[in-house]
Amino acid sequence: MDATPQSGRSPPESSTPTAGSSSGHESFGTYGMRRMYAVAAAAYVAGTVAVLSGLLIGHLWVPRFSPRPPPRLLGEFPGILNPLTSWDAQWYLAIAERGYWHVRGQPSAVAFFPAYPLLIRCGVWLAPLPSHWVALVASNVFLVLALLMLGVYVRGSGKGAMGSACYAMFAAALFPTGFFMRMPYSESLFLLLCLMLFLGMRCKWPIEVLAALAGVITATRPVGVVATLPLAVHVWHESTSWRHAVVRLALAAPLAVWGLLAFIAYQWAVFGEPLAFFKTQHFWRMRPSLAAWQMAVALASWEPIWSVYTPGLPGYWKSVDPGLPLVLSYQSMNCILFVGAMVLLAAGRLKGWLTWHETLFGVAHLGFTYTLAGYRFAMLSQGRFVSVVFPIYIVLGQLLARLPWPAAAAVLLVSTFYLGTFSALLAAGYLTI
Repeated sequence: MDATPQSGRSPPESSTPTAGSSSGHESFGTYGMRRMYAVAAAAYVAGTVAVLSGLLIGHLWVPRFSPRPPPRLLGEFPGILNPLTSWDAQWYLAIAERGYWHVRGQPSAVAFFPAYPLLIRCGVWLAPLPSHWVALVASNVFLVLALLMLGVYVRGSGKGAMGSACYAMFAAALFPTGFFMRMPYSESLFLLLCLMLFLGMRCKWPIEVLAALAGVITATRPVGVVATLPLAVHVWHESTSWRHAVVRLALAAPLAVWGLLAFIAYQWAVFGEPLAFFKTQHFWRMRPSLAAWQMAVALASWEPIWSVYTPGLPGYWKSVDPGLPLVLSYQSMNCILFVGAMVLLAAGRLKGWLTWHETLFGVAHLGFTYTLAGYRFAMLSQGRFVSVVFPIYIVLGQLLARLPWPAAAAVLLVSTFYLGTFSALLAAGYLTI
């Protein structure tokens, strides 16, 4: 007899009532959903006002008091639209307009996964608008939908009242590096898709549907492959025996990575290099490469983090953010947000606010980005990577709901201040990527 989970049963921490029941993941009713809509809209507007205000200040005011860094890869448009379409946004827009290209031995467009630029191209085909406007509208729509889905997901977990869901939405909308979700970046799409996958697992959607959705996630960002881990755990717990689980996993695995496989096949057919997206990453770096054992030692000793605070080492915060105090350093915030996310995941699991599925996703996401980019980028972009680890917003929602409302409001105001400040640094030309 197989010693395996019984059919239709999930671990205790992930078991929730079905739709229409009297508690947990329930039908909220007209009033409840209207409140969700209102809070999601209010959170989005508050964050967007902070971002636009910061961009305007950074464009007009910051250069007068802080030395403007050397010109970098900024956008091609006037005013605050320029920083909104800068850095990686330029790559996504170029891919959407001209398609992919790959040059051996150089940074190439294949480093950016296809789901987001493909959606931009489809949007341009459907709407008579320039690609940058389509991309901006799409990113912001995805963000609003993600905020709403986050609220529904938290409210339906059975572990918190409406207040936790509302605070979670505000924490996500006002996150210090959340300005990326309002730019032509894939962050907001990735966040939305991940929330859809987890909501689908909770609602027990067919495995084929969940696997196909995970496949879309793998076509959105390289780190999307970590979504297959909680999906595999879900399939295991929803199977009647270990043999049944193995068969279902074998059938679902190719579908769960169909997006990545399709991208690999495209690169093989067009460029003759199936792993071009991986090999080109070598040329996107701030630090020289190391031998495998040296890299392992550096990562295990947390060298990418403490080196940010060590003068003379690559990534030192004063070199990245010239003329700024430590409390306003975006480079320093990359480390703070990364470490803070690890603490939140640990606390959420210990308190029972996160399921094993959610914790696994968060830890795997942080581990993936730290291992592949922590040393190479000297922790740059880690704050952006953290912004899509949605389980941290579940924990923040729980924590804020337990504070007196003035204290919770103060925390959100500090987060809003940094969201606006980093938006200003983006507009002023600082290395906010």
